[in-house]
Amino acid sequence: MSEYIREMVVKQVKDNHLVVWFDPKRIYGDISADLQIPGGTVARYRDSFFELRHDIAPLMTREEPPDLLIYVPLSEEETENALVAYISAGIVLKPLQTPWQRNTRLAVIANQALKDLVDDAAELEEIAKKVDRNELTLSDLDALAERARKSSYQKILALIYRVETPQDITLSFLNRPETDEELTRKNALDDLKTFLHTEYGAEIREDTPETCRGELARYVLMSALLANLDNYVPEMLSRVPHARSTKDQQACAQLVYEWQMRRDLQKSYATWARKIEQALGIGEYRLELSQIEDIHTFQGIDQAVLSLVEQALLTQSTDDLEEIARKREQGFWAEMVPTTKARWRLVATIAAFLNLGQAIETTMKGRNFTAGEIAAHYTDKDQPWCQLDTLYRYVEKYYATTEYESASPPKTVKNLYTKVRQRYMELGGEIASRFVQQLAQSRFDLPDYPRQTEIISGYVAPAMEQGKVAYILVDAFRYEMAQELLQVLPENSVATLDAARATVPTITEVGMAALMVKTDVQPALISIGGGKLAIEVGGKVLKDRSSRLDYLKEHIDSEVLSLKLSDLLHLSKSVTDDIRNADLILVTSQEIDEFAEKAEPYQARRYMDDIFHTLQRAFRVLTEYGVSTIIVTADHGYLFGEEIDDPMKIPSPGGETADLHRRVWVGRGGAANEAYCYFKASDLGLGGNLEIATPYGLGVFKVAGGGLAYFHGGLSPQEYIIPVLTIQSSPQEQQLSTGIQLTIELGGDSITTRVCMVKIEGKATKLVDLQPPKIRVEIWSEGNLISQPFGALYGHEQATGDVQLRMSQKDPQSIDPNTVTLLIPPEIRPGKSASIHLLDATTGVLLKKLENIPIHITF
Repeated sequence: MSEYIREMVVKQVKDNHLVVWFDPKRIYGDISADLQIPGGTVARYRDSFFELRHDIAPLMTREEPPDLLIYVPLSEEETENALVAYISAGIVLKPLQTPWQRNTRLAVIANQALKDLVDDAAELEEIAKKVDRNELTLSDLDALAERARKSSYQKILALIYRVETPQDITLSFLNRPETDEELTRKNALDDLKTFLHTEYGAEIREDTPETCRGELARYVLMSALLANLDNYVPEMLSRVPHARSTKDQQACAQLVYEWQMRRDLQKSYATWARKIEQALGIGEYRLELSQIEDIHTFQGIDQAVLSLVEQALLTQSTDDLEEIARKREQGFWAEMVPTTKARWRLVATIAAFLNLGQAIETTMKGRNFTAGEIAAHYTDKDQPWCQLDTLYRYVEKYYATTEYESASPPKTVKNLYTKVRQRYMELGGEIASRFVQQLAQSRFDLPDYPRQTEIISGYVAPAMEQGKVAYILVDAFRYEMAQELLQVLPENSVATLDAARATVPTITEVGMAALMVKTDVQPALISIGGGKLAIEVGGKVLKDRSSRLDYLKEHIDSEVLSLKLSDLLHLSKSVTDDIRNADLILVTSQEIDEFAEKAEPYQARRYMDDIFHTLQRAFRVLTEYGVSTIIVTADHGYLFGEEIDDPMKIPSPGGETADLHRRVWVGRGGAANEAYCYFKASDLGLGGNLEIATPYGLGVFKVAGGGLAYFHGGLSPQEYIIPVLTIQSSPQEQQLSTGIQLTIELGGDSITTRVCMVKIEGKATKLVDLQPPKIRVEIWSEGNLISQPFGALYGHEQATGDVQLRMSQKDPQSIDPNTVTLLIPPEIRPGKSASIHLLDATTGVLLKKLENIPIHITF
């Protein structure tokens, strides 16, 4: 509309030279303010006719009549003939003026301007009436005209691409070259160019759909990039076509975002982005981190951000750097390139480790914490210092498993890894040293933390009064690992995590024995020769698994069943019958210690991660057979860090040595040394006359053989503070934290063949941030896992059998339905009924369960 009025006025000036424009309602003030007459002049009345005539006078002395527009925001009558000379010399524009070409009544102009855009005469008439009733303004008419103008060519493009919105039309053109033939046949390429100019400001000059597509992709991606750079344009890119207005830049940026988010178009976007990046040399530009930290347009930008974050972390870690890394880990290029995602995950974990280290150091600075206060910080619920151990464990894992472009990690990654290792040894050593010193000064008094020998009486016995109990003893299961396990239990689980004190020396034969003892007796630490120690209780020597189990069964007035953790993963019928009949199921595991002390470090770290999944499977089995309370604890913790060099190795105390490990000496008559804490076993409440020495920090004694990175036996919080995790078991289902509620359905009323098909569907329970989960389907019968994954309609991972679900393209609030196929191997003889479990593959959480399914398989 406004453009139509401008063209009308300019034509009248060109045709008649002198035009006086009266605007009594001041409708056209904004138009007159910026109106330009090519080769002419616009004069405006500003409360003084004298000044107006004075400004115009020089133009009226010329021989040729001037091209002059005089705009007066009054009616002609209000001027009292002040402009009569100019009116007589030219023509007048005003409401109701004749002929109609000079009539500036807004309804008349609307009728003329919209008649080619609005096909319905009745609709056009209604618009004119609303204008006369002052229900529509000039800006309203501008919007109506723009909408009507768009609809004409947008209808043609919508017909070709079978979509309606401008964004969908554009994405269809960029990603569906198979429609080019129809676009050409309908002679709609010019319509497309007009459409793209209107929506995005793009001036497309190519003359074939294919070349136009490349020109548009470059324009859109460059505009999105520069929009995110706050209009900073690198000199080398200044002549590359891009959007100039803020509106067009934002439209391009939104289009790129939608393009990246559409799962069906992501590969296409990545292909175009790489092609354009290579052509323009985007990866060669050097920009500041603050300029590009939120830009995801090109892979080269993502790599530049990665490099800048890594370099910055080498200097000083900040919360902002960690946040950048976490966001980029979930970004477009991380999703498209698994190696990039893995590296961002490593960098984010390193940043979190360094930030927590700084926070711990700040808390410790200038403070003389007691041992109890250090233990409280170490086990704190909000920001526990033990999280430093967790993060370090993950740094080691990710560094070893991340794939790099070259055979070895980049220099920055190597340097960051070295920094993390050094930082862990320095800060961990400082915490351990202070803790041991304060613990010794307090005469080993930690009243808020029960002794290991109090767990039977304080936790197991009360739970047995309420029902069947599983008592799981995991060798070397650190407090921080139990805290992580607690976080991945179902949200509706009733679980508590307490901290307790291991028995020193923190070695397996001592800790496992202490976990069998009640508080009404005093255990003694004794030497049994051959460099071995044991616990003696009431004349009974607990020196190995057999003697410990015999002692427990003698002192528990109930049916006790002892199993190894592996027994719960491969159940036999005799074991299931025993579990049903037992009151206390004692489950032991020594795999962490065995792997860490004998295998390569990377193998040990891998098993430490596997233990979470293994324990969750064990929990499900125990729950299946009526266990009401599960108590998980450990004999001791451990240190697992950088390999110890000779300068950190300490000479042992000497004297009469009963046992010597890298982290502990036990004997009599040893020499004291400022490098280690020397005390009597009786100081810890143990009987016997043995003496103990353990390094203050993370140092070790000089011992022949043994591992160089994995240790235990000492008094550091990592070794000494053990978990007591109590779970009130319940097989209840849990809604996914991803905001999706899943359902499962068996393809029949019963299982009649060894090939079973399970249909999975899901609906959103919230509107935003939907994350389709990775799931696992299992069939259980009589406490045994009887199925093996075979395949799925989509998303099946051959290596793991897990299935990655996806959102439906037709209904964004639903999971794309999937059918998972399971096999029951021929060697399996299931019972008479089964249950189907839908699990979160990442956490092992039970999401859905079908029970009491009859099995009618002919063998």
